[in-house]
Amino acid sequence: MPPLKAGDFGNCLAVRTRSKVATNAFGCSIRQRCHQSVAWEVVMLVHEDNELLTRTAAGTPMGDMMRRFWIPFMLASELPDRDGAPARVRLLGEDLVAFRDSEGRVGLLDAHCPHRRAGLFFGRNEECGLRCSYHGWKFDISGTCVEVPSEPPGSDFYKRVRIKSYPVSERGGVLWAYMGPAGTSSEIPAFEWLDLPEGQRYSSRWVQDSNYFQALEGDIDSAHVSFLHRRFDAKDASKTSIVGSIFTEDTAPK
Repeated sequence: MPPLKAGDFGNCLAVRTRSKVATNAFGCSIRQRCHQSVAWEVVMLVHEDNELLTRTAAGTPMGDMMRRFWIPFMLASELPDRDGAPARVRLLGEDLVAFRDSEGRVGLLDAHCPHRRAGLFFGRNEECGLRCSYHGWKFDISGTCVEVPSEPPGSDFYKRVRIKSYPVSERGGVLWAYMGPAGTSSEIPAFEWLDLPEGQRYSSRWVQDSNYFQALEGDIDSAHVSFLHRRFDAKDASKTSIVGSIFTEDTAPK
């Protein structure tokens, strides 16, 4: 790409980035960035920077960081019934299954039984546990195995079996999971809407085919609203609504 000329983008400076690997407070490898201002040069993120920012599996820098926060993963209304059908969940690159037990508590377990890796989505949710449909191994919301039907009477083999599980909190009509190391969780942020009556709050969830960073870029990109989200047949809509005139009048937000 030819170099830009003065005036192409006004009085702007781009940033040339050099990187080196360091270690953060969590013991994760991170990339330290040394910035040098360079006039009229555009530098895009390199492949390594994109990998660092967007990979969120366990053991990655961003994945380990995100696991230190409570993460909203489902609406409580998606698990309406005690002993109801489980639900598939994919969170930070992990395949999981959520269920509401006989006491109304929500569990979040590995999607596969540790015995033969059968899918627990097809299991039976009964009597405060999720039972694998293959051999009947049963797990409670903490991941503790509570029953192995194939063992003889008096066997304590089940006490040596566990499945990966994450603590879940139900607040504001939303299910929150903590996926960090045991004993490191803090309180869920005290958002005001969490304690509002159900009739005074609204929650929604959707699937977006992008990584989290692309979604974040869209959230802070106010310039796209007046074009992508405009309506030509909503002249009577409230000025401040998503289809209101404020979005067609202010087409160059700063």
